[in-house]
Amino acid sequence: MKTQAQQIDKLISGFIKTSPITITGLSLDITSYLLSALTTGGINSTPVNNINSNNELTPGIIVDSNNISNIVIIDTYPDTDKIVIGYKSVIGLLSYNTGVYTISFSYLDVNGNYAAINLTESYTVTLKIPYRFELKDFPTDSIIKLKQLWLEKGNKILSTWENDVNSIRQLTNYNNGSDIGCYSNQSVYEYYKSSIETDDGETILKPANIEAVVPGRWIQKLTMGEILYSNLNPSTVTGLQGIPLGTTFNNLTMKQMWDMLLYPYQLPIFNSFFFAPSITPLEVGVSIPTGSKTFNWSTSNSFNISSNTISISGPGIITTSGLNNSGNTVINMSAITQAAPSSQTWLITGTNSKGQQFTKTYSVTWKLSLYYGESSLANLAASDILSLRNILGDTQVNTLSFIYAEQKYKYFCYPATYPDISLVKRQDNGTSVPGLMLDPIAVTKNGVTKNYKVWRSYEKLEGAQTLIFS
Repeated sequence: MKTQAQQIDKLISGFIKTSPITITGLSLDITSYLLSALTTGGINSTPVNNINSNNELTPGIIVDSNNISNIVIIDTYPDTDKIVIGYKSVIGLLSYNTGVYTISFSYLDVNGNYAAINLTESYTVTLKIPYRFELKDFPTDSIIKLKQLWLEKGNKILSTWENDVNSIRQLTNYNNGSDIGCYSNQSVYEYYKSSIETDDGETILKPANIEAVVPGRWIQKLTMGEILYSNLNPSTVTGLQGIPLGTTFNNLTMKQMWDMLLYPYQLPIFNSFFFAPSITPLEVGVSIPTGSKTFNWSTSNSFNISSNTISISGPGIITTSGLNNSGNTVINMSAITQAAPSSQTWLITGTNSKGQQFTKTYSVTWKLSLYYGESSLANLAASDILSLRNILGDTQVNTLSFIYAEQKYKYFCYPATYPDISLVKRQDNGTSVPGLMLDPIAVTKNGVTKNYKVWRSYEKLEGAQTLIFS
C-alpha cells in the first residue's frame, strides 16, 4: 500500500534578480523589469505568480509596510559592488500603487532611519527584489547561490578589525564599500573608491598600494566609546570666536566642529610688495629707465592662496597674471618720467581659497628739490641755487642744518608754489633769525623749469646752526 506524502505548507523568502537596468534620480518605476523577472523567478527558471505579499502567510512580491522586509538590494553591473555616494551606501525601498512598482533610493542615517538620496549620476545595476516563495516554487540552489555570493564578495568586501590605522593602509584585499574596524582609535572605516582626499592619519587613510594619481581612500564613518580630539597645531583663534555668528551645521564630526572653533580660516595677505631697482622718491624729471624690473612680494597664510592666481599690473608694464606665489618675478618696463610732483602706483592681486581677492600697492613718488646752504653773494642766480645742497620735499616746513662758514649768508630756496615762510628760528635756543624774501628765480633741472622762492638771512652768519623753517 502506498501512502501519499504530506506537503509542507511553508513559505520561504528570497530574491528575484532583474536584468541590467539604468537608474538615476530619487526613484524609478521598475514595473516592467519586475514583471519580466517573475517569468523566470521560480525553480528551474519557471514563472512565479505576479501577486503581492503583505504578510508572512501570503506568497508574492514583498511590499508590506515593514521597510526591513521590502529592501531591494542594488548591485552595480557587472561588478556587484554597492553604490556609495558621499560615504553613504545606497539601497532601494519597494512600494506599490495601482499596478505600479516603484523603487525609492535611500540610505540609513546616523539615527537608523531611512533617508532619501538623489542619484545625480546614472548607474547600470541589477536589482534583487524580495519575494516570498511557496516551497514548491523556491529555486533549488538559491540558498547556495546566496552563500557563494557572500563568499565571493567576502574576498573583496572586508569586515574585520585591524590593530591601527597603518595596518588598514597596508590592506590589499578590499573593494568599494569595504568596512574595517580599528582597535587603536575604536573607529570603523569604509573604503570609498572615488576619494582623493589627503591622508590626515585619522579621518582619511590612503592605502599603501595606491599610487598618487589613483583615487581611493578609507573614510572614518563611526567612532565608538569616548570621542577624543587631537590637533597638535597651535590654536589661531582669540577668545574662542572661530565660528561666525549665524553659522549652521549639518552632520559635522566632532573633529570638524572643534577645528572650526579653534582654527578659523586664516585670510592670506600681502606683507610687502615692491620692485627693484627703484628709489622713491625720485626728483621731478628723473626717469625710471626702460628695462627689466624684479617685482618682489611676501605673503602670510600662503596655504590659503589658490595656485597661479597672482597678477601684477601698473604703468609701463603689460599686466602679468597666472603667477604662482613664488615671491618674485621679472617684468619688462618702459621708461616713466614725471614733469611735476606726482606718483605712479603698481598693484598686486591674489585670490584666496574661498575665491576672494586680496591686494597690495607699491607707489613711486616724484618730488621737487629744496635747496639750502651758504653763500657770500647777496643775490643768487639759477646756477648758484643749483650749487647749494638739496633735499627732496613737498613743503617749505623743514629743519635744516647749516655748516660753519665765515661771512656768508644762509639760504633756503623752495618751489614758488609752496606757501611763504612765516617764521625762522634757531633749534638750540628758539630765538628767531631775521631774514628777507628775494625775487623768485627760474631754475631748470632734469629738463624741468620751476620758479623758486629765495629766503636769505638778513645778515651774514658764521656759526654752524640748525634752523627751523615754518
